[in-house]
Amino acid sequence: MLEENRMVSVNIKIWKFFAIIYPTSDKLWRLYSIQFVTILLNFMQFMFLFEMWGNLAPFILNVFYVSATFDCLLRTGVIVYNRSKFEAFLAEFDSMYSEIEENGDDYAKGKLKEATEFCRKFSLFNVLASFLDLIGTMSHPILTGTRTHPFGVALPGIDSAVSPYYEIYFILQLHCPITLSVLYMPFVSIFVTFSSFGKTALQILQHRLKDIFEIYDDDETRLEALKECAHYYNRLTRFIKVFDEMVTYVILGEFLLFGAIICSLLFCINIIDTMAQFVSIIMYVGTMLYVLFACYYSANEMLEESLKVSEAAYSIPWYEGTPQFRKTLLLFIQRTQKPLCLTVGNVYPMTLLIFQSLLNMSYSYFTMLRGLNIQ
Repeated sequence: MLEENRMVSVNIKIWKFFAIIYPTSDKLWRLYSIQFVTILLNFMQFMFLFEMWGNLAPFILNVFYVSATFDCLLRTGVIVYNRSKFEAFLAEFDSMYSEIEENGDDYAKGKLKEATEFCRKFSLFNVLASFLDLIGTMSHPILTGTRTHPFGVALPGIDSAVSPYYEIYFILQLHCPITLSVLYMPFVSIFVTFSSFGKTALQILQHRLKDIFEIYDDDETRLEALKECAHYYNRLTRFIKVFDEMVTYVILGEFLLFGAIICSLLFCINIIDTMAQFVSIIMYVGTMLYVLFACYYSANEMLEESLKVSEAAYSIPWYEGTPQFRKTLLLFIQRTQKPLCLTVGNVYPMTLLIFQSLLNMSYSYFTMLRGLNIQ
């Protein structure tokens, strides 16, 4: 059962409770209700942006929340739209995980346990940190005594700062800490979890390759062990490809959107006049950098481990093998020359170099806007 798999149990339980995956007829209302209130919130946020047009500082500050809420809807929509494919992917993950747990050697089990504990702690931290961050955002108007909303919201023809509309809007936003936490952060955690599992599986594969001549004595069993490694690599290739197909365009959207928002928020530092706004900008930028770095770092780690597979295969004392073994090994090395990676819009591999390019691009546009503002 996936709920008992410690590597993904935190996120699976959340998504299953809200009927995002494995829905049942008695739980679908949870999905519809959580999506409805999030869509309504996002619509009201867009209305607020229209009202703030021309007032640059509050406009830019609220763009972050608008885009974050929209990103929640996008992420959830991708999972729901590809639900059957995603559930089949989860079943394959659970099967591969169980095989390592039951049939792996001490090295494989140790690596899997290490990755499991990291992913579990990472998932718990993300949900808790996101929830507390949103609680802080919701509490800010109360603590400061200002009649502002945690998230900028508006409806045409209604003054949201006067009673009773202010109180009604505030009550409508009380769901946000739970809604946005369960829609946004579990996607990040699942992304890092599957990337970490891919990295771990590739490390185990390297270990198996290096042990072929140490464990097996006869040529026939060595050849069979090499073929099993090749089949396992093909299985990993399909696993990573399916995962990439489900997330690549979400990653592309965030690459473009977050790059522009980081640039805008940095520019906003030059025009704000309160410490509260400065602190908010630092928190927003830090949150986006954390999310982006976590995804790109885990994807980069998996890519680097895939490059080491061909090196591990070449390090085998192939000269002691039979002609058939050497021929199979050569084909395997050729097959593993192309790294297994997640991509940004099926174009660029997700690496730390691409992440650095995103930061460079954001900073370049920031300096350009800052220069224009000074002039």
